Amino acid sequence: YALVPAIVDNSAYWFIIARKDLQISDDWEMASMVATGSVTIATTNTFVPDGWGIEITKLMSATGHSGTFHTEDIYRQSFSVLAMAVPSISLGALDAAVELGRERLRTSKPFGISRIERVPSRIRWVRAYEAARLARLVRDATTEDAIQHAQSGHPLTLVDEARMGLHGISLMQGIKDAARLLVDGFGTSGYRSDDQIRRISSDVA
Repeated sequence: YALVPAIVDNSAYWFIIARKDLQISDDWEMASMVATGSVTIATTNTFVPDGWGIEITKLMSATGHSGTFHTEDIYRQSFSVLAMAVPSISLGALDAAVELGRERLRTSKPFGISRIERVPSRIRWVRAYEAARLARLVRDATTEDAIQHAQSGHPLTLVDEARMGLHGISLMQGIKDAARLLVDGFGTSGYRSDDQIRRISSDVA
């Protein structure tokens, strides 16, 4: 099965569609995203029974849907809390790149001079390190705010949702820029196809 979006009476819905009723096009040719297994899906003249569709606004609401309600606050989390998943994964990748860069400052010695002795390389590494530290503070604060809302029983307002989305976008942009700084900080070797930092930068981008 797959979740397929569609417009009904000017409202956006998600519908559950059986795989046998889907046309699948393997056309997701995006750099560094082959591992996602993403494809384009479509369906034509497909009958969807009652109960196999829901308005997206209801699905994303912490309390406004028609499903079963649970007392545990984890079930009152806004759907948008999942927006912190990708920045969190990318932040972990940036942490790995920063540590790889820390070691390379000592071991990379073009023309016999170690990178740690080169001011531009040190500055780029420090900026990436600080970007990772600040990103973690924003990610943790955003997640904690969502948890407190869920525990209070009050769903996020549109402003809260927008702020969380903005934090997610800002985190990803900052992480992407920081990873690229590390690549640029190690000269031509940073652009080798088998370089771990370059691969992390490409995956995050």
